[in-house]
Amino acid sequence: TAGEDLSAKQYHFVKISSGAVVACTVISDPVLGVLQNDPVSGVAAEVLVVGRSKVVAGSTGVTAGSFIGTSTDARALAFDVSRVMSTGTNQATAIVGRVIRSVAVATGEMVEALIDTIIPRSARTSV
Repeated sequence: TAGEDLSAKQYHFVKISSGAVVACTVISDPVLGVLQNDPVSGVAAEVLVVGRSKVVAGSTGVTAGSFIGTSTDARALAFDVSRVMSTGTNQATAIVGRVIRSVAVATGEMVEALIDTIIPRSARTSV
């Protein structure tokens, strides 16, 4: 069940908070999955945990082959391999998917990704 108005968050990363589904708000959030519908508070939230999904891109660096995690606005943030040990503010801390299709990606556009939030990979280890 949606714990807040998620009507503008379809294809964004979500988490569980107080037993309800809400949008991710920090890069270290434990991602539950990608929201597949657009529920308002109190309505059932459909969340993809493992599989193929559209995801809203959080930056222009989210391209085919990119490993992704959540941004502070629940969008896909590319994992920068050169910053493996970084604690920078725009470095996703858990890898929960990999982009398989993108077209001239800009912030807010859709990409297609393979998602696995059951066993996310730590961005602190090698890919």
